[in-house]
Amino acid sequence: MSAAPDERAAAGDPVRPSGFAGLVARGRRRAGAETMRIVGSLAALDPAPEAPVAIPGLAELHEVGRGGMGVVYRACETRLGRTVAVKVLAGRVALTDEGRLRAEREAALLTRVVHPNIVQILYVTDVAGVPAIVMEWIDGPALDTLTASRAMPVGEAVAIVADLARGVAALHAGGIVHRDIKPANVLLAPPADRGRPVPKLVDFGLARPGDEAGPSLTRECTAIGTPAFMAPEQTGLDPTLGPVGPAADIHALGGILYWLLSGRAPYDADNASSSLHRAAAGDATPLGALLPRLPADVDTIVSKCLERRPDARYPSAAALGEDLTRFLEHRPILARPASAVERTLKWARRRPAVATLLAGVFVAALALGGGAVYHLRLLQAATVALEAGRDQLIQAQVLARKSFERLTDASAERFLARGAALDDS
Repeated sequence: MSAAPDERAAAGDPVRPSGFAGLVARGRRRAGAETMRIVGSLAALDPAPEAPVAIPGLAELHEVGRGGMGVVYRACETRLGRTVAVKVLAGRVALTDEGRLRAEREAALLTRVVHPNIVQILYVTDVAGVPAIVMEWIDGPALDTLTASRAMPVGEAVAIVADLARGVAALHAGGIVHRDIKPANVLLAPPADRGRPVPKLVDFGLARPGDEAGPSLTRECTAIGTPAFMAPEQTGLDPTLGPVGPAADIHALGGILYWLLSGRAPYDADNASSSLHRAAAGDATPLGALLPRLPADVDTIVSKCLERRPDARYPSAAALGEDLTRFLEHRPILARPASAVERTLKWARRRPAVATLLAGVFVAALALGGGAVYHLRLLQAATVALEAGRDQLIQAQVLARKSFERLTDASAERFLARGAALDDS
């Protein structure tokens, strides 16, 4: 199995830092007290362990990656002679009797999840009291390295996320929430039938049983994850969003599709603390604004996945996979596009200062418009009254003319009658 970039270092390549120390250094000036509390809890994780002297049942250990959550080795399983990957988790947490039982319970959950798009967890052991996960070896690149050099067509990107959604549905059915789904944690296994590579979700260092309230195999921390891809409820900055559950993985799947199509993470920023604040606010630039030619259905799917409130996202990973499949099969998707009012409200939440200013301008314009309408109506009423008075004047003139004409006719008749009488005499 190839290690993810944050825990992988190819021969001769520099090892990438975990990012936690950099998050503290870069975010200290900008972040508030609450953010720094979370950042501090992230940075407090013990450093990755040094290479173990030996792991029972494994031989020929070669380090292939190192990161903030542990070290990944390629090894040979002596009993079956197969190549496996071993991730020794960070943290000097000795497995007490209670911890060992919890680790065994989580291992049982992980090993029961068998799906072509989920790396197969074989078993969990320990190295000097430090948990170690033994899993199948995937001889393929990580998704982020594949897409770093080329733009991914819409159909190919949707197909990859549809496969991952089906795998995540199986993971959730097994009671596991991954909590750190991102391109670096997706490996592309070689195709068995000359088709396209098979995406496999890896790195369960942050996973925990979805119904487990207590601490997990890894250290408990509300804001565990990758800030640029983190669901708002994972940041811990808004308690009203509720606990982290399967909806966080659905958000992350939308984030992968967002990244595959745009080349950027939903909450990308100059530093991790800014990304954390963007994630808490759900401040992702609409994908349609970045890609004007993007099919409307894909924009709708991504937008629904990235909804700030968990209950507004897809109800399940299976439902997301269904809509992605519908798009690939040129069938109508089930997700309803956001209305103009909903889009406006989301924009206002992302830009509260600008929205407040525009609202003030609108109210002022409305007031001016209302005054103008009032005076216009007064003018119209005066015009109507003037028109009515003019009509009455015209009618009076007509009546006067007719009366004069009748008076003139009567006078003429009397004059003619008097003249006729004079002639007779």
